[in-house]
Amino acid sequence: MFNSAEWFGTTSAVLLSNTDHPGNDRGAASIATRVGFSVLQDMGFDVLREFWPEVSRKFNLPFRGWRETETTGKTAASH
Repeated sequence: MFNSAEWFGTTSAVLLSNTDHPGNDRGAASIATRVGFSVLQDMGFDVLREFWPEVSRKFNLPFRGWRETETTGKTAASH
């Protein structure tokens, strides 16, 4: 499903930042580039947030609640 709030919110933020900072490049190409990078960054962090628990378990990296589960056998939600 198309996330219109993400695109409209990011586009409006970029447009407003162009009016506030006079040194920024102006024009449709500059705005499209900044909006595209911002949306891609949001997508990347969403993917990272989704799969970080599995990655941290696979590579034995610290994760919130991981050490506690290992030592006590309880999860943070079961307290």
